[in-house]
Amino acid sequence: MINFSVDTLLDDTDKVLKSLKDSEISILVGIPEENAKREEDNEINNAQLLYIHTNGSPVNNLPARPVIEPALTVQDNKDKLTYSLKRIINLLLDDKKEEALSLAERTGQRAVNFVKRWFVDPRNGWPANKPATVWRKLRTVTNDKARMTFFQKYLAGDPNIDTVLVDTAEMRNSITYIVEDKS
Repeated sequence: MINFSVDTLLDDTDKVLKSLKDSEISILVGIPEENAKREEDNEINNAQLLYIHTNGSPVNNLPARPVIEPALTVQDNKDKLTYSLKRIINLLLDDKKEEALSLAERTGQRAVNFVKRWFVDPRNGWPANKPATVWRKLRTVTNDKARMTFFQKYLAGDPNIDTVLVDTAEMRNSITYIVEDKS
């Protein structure tokens, strides 16, 4: 049988709890209402569109293509964000709130960059667009030369011809972050 003993050399629990309670900082990543409207006067906005694509729509034959959560939780991105979040907490514990808020802003932007890159990251595992979708996109190309180039690349099997969820990049570009300081 092994016996262990624990000696408490320093107990900063109260300090930690008070500091965290006094400094509630949240970093929110997504599409806020002011970024939700699409350029065209559509019935659907960017936030609703992202929700549909994240969860899929069996009625519309759309597979789920989640964006925000997997982009932030894939291991290398998660490690970088976790490191920044730990630094923010340490700054708050050291009563360096302005530095913590500044780092929260940079962390929010970094998270947005991870999310925006996820649209073209091969790790996203999204299924390719169906041929009918590619053909629909082809019909929207109005310049004859561009249409012919698109068509030739499609027939040649060019994998870069059709980027899933990126036609106008409106939805992707509407993703942003907000740092909330509730203290």
